[in-house]
Amino acid sequence: MSKRKKVKQFSKELIKYGIVGVLNTSISFSAIYVMIALLRFYDLLANFLGYSLGFVSSFYFNRKWTFKGENGNIKKQGLGFVIVFIICYIIQFFWLLYVRTKQDLFKEISLVIKILTPQVVIDVIGNERFLRLTMPEILMQISGIVIFSTLNFCLNKFYTFKEKKEEKIEIKHV
Repeated sequence: MSKRKKVKQFSKELIKYGIVGVLNTSISFSAIYVMIALLRFYDLLANFLGYSLGFVSSFYFNRKWTFKGENGNIKKQGLGFVIVFIICYIIQFFWLLYVRTKQDLFKEISLVIKILTPQVVIDVIGNERFLRLTMPEILMQISGIVIFSTLNFCLNKFYTFKEKKEEKIEIKHV
């Protein structure tokens, strides 16, 4: 495959991964938000449960659509996907533990967001408590999502759904 085609394929996969990622992130983040802001779950438990909800749909859509891995061995791909997920999850989890020690920074960022957020947005959200009480936790979760998503794409592209190289058969004339 030419370099140009590889770049084009990579770009398509990245865009598709982004679309699937938005879907999965919406599922995960919505669950995390509801658990933290409304149900008052412990943030790390909410994080684990939220990521778990996006996991199955992520495998399905990335296998079938993003990386077109449906011709590969589903058991091997499933195991690879689980391994990649665990690696990415652990890294973002430890990141989350680290940024929790920087919570004052996130509180300051939250205050700026609250000041800059028009009242109409607060009315649409319908819960000012979201901006006042849980924004630092939400911002920390978003930072973990960015780390997770970037690493997850790379590992799934180059490990889980890695394209099999076609073997070239050379015929030597004697």
